[in-house]
Amino acid sequence: MRLLSLDTSTKRVCLCLSDNARVCEYTLETGTRLSSLLLPIIQQTTGAWGWKLEDIDYFACGIGPGSFTGLRIGIAAIKGMAWSLQKPVVGIPTLDILARNAERFEGIIVPLIDAKRSLVYTALYRNSRGRFTRISPYMLLTPDTLVDAIARKAVRKQEVIAFGDGLAVCREQIIAGIKRAVLLDKDYWQIAALRIARLAEGMIREKKTTDASRILPLYLYPKECQVRKKG
Repeated sequence: MRLLSLDTSTKRVCLCLSDNARVCEYTLETGTRLSSLLLPIIQQTTGAWGWKLEDIDYFACGIGPGSFTGLRIGIAAIKGMAWSLQKPVVGIPTLDILARNAERFEGIIVPLIDAKRSLVYTALYRNSRGRFTRISPYMLLTPDTLVDAIARKAVRKQEVIAFGDGLAVCREQIIAGIKRAVLLDKDYWQIAALRIARLAEGMIREKKTTDASRILPLYLYPKECQVRKKG
């Protein structure tokens, strides 16, 4: 099974090529040059592996939440390739990908993405005895409402594992409001290209693929906040 997996929801392009046990990961911080660099990156990495695009069996992409511009560019690239080749696609919420960085910890897992405007994107997960489950919707929260959401889900003596660049927004509130909070360092904050592929492979085995026309970004901001008014 040849799979190309991609996430562009942050400042970095995260690309993974996988063919069963054979894996290639590529990560690059592109800044504002994503639109001009993405297709050359895909061409160079697939070419280095001796792949043509038509050799790929499945495409997978992170669908957000995250950078509006980054998501549009990455999803458009995946949709264009998959549609032209009539290949199936898997869309994976970026918070699901980030949450897996903490899969060796047990407790309530809280990945946090800085959503700007003093807000964070998050979802809550429970990892217990090897079972990793999302236990909340995908959310856009203030620091105070985040602490309230965690408190409703955390049980006594259960650790709360929080990490991600959203900690810059809500670190103080978590420390003050959650007694058993564990804040992970920056080694756990980045999207890992391999985790996109592993989640996608699981969805493919469960036959949870779709066609390119059905892949949409996951936006949590209200629609009126996504349009910049002039004047």
